[in-house]
Amino acid sequence: MSSSETILTWATVVGPVVGAGVGWLLSERSDRMRLRRAEKDARFAVARGLMRYRGTPDWQPVLNEIPLYFSKDAEIMRLWRSLAYSTTTDRSGEQLRLVLAVIRAVGFSTELEQEDINKFMVFPAPGEQTSTAATLPTVPPAETTESGASPS
Repeated sequence: MSSSETILTWATVVGPVVGAGVGWLLSERSDRMRLRRAEKDARFAVARGLMRYRGTPDWQPVLNEIPLYFSKDAEIMRLWRSLAYSTTTDRSGEQLRLVLAVIRAVGFSTELEQEDINKFMVFPAPGEQTSTAATLPTVPPAETTESGASPS
């Protein structure tokens, strides 16, 4: 058997094994990337849900998902436990700090301050239900001149 036949034989045997291994590694990498993306999307959904459903009964199911997606974040879990085990009736400050920590953790603006969120957030007292319309800001009517046009 010549050296070229030996190389060809080894390539015939080793090639499919190496090809299958490389294919498996690429598949695993793709799966991990897909899982990371799904987790990131779920974390964004929780942050959006906290902001969207604030002050409504739909807020509680979103709160229940926090340990599922943020269990590795010690600060968020501390705030969540503080809220979950709170015995006070006014928990709006705790709720606000938790919302702010979650939106920062998922990468939303780090320039947001508690006052920015608090201005339009309405947290119900325990057992109280409010509509999301109560959280919308009111805009004063525009001034008009005698001719009915807005001043410039």
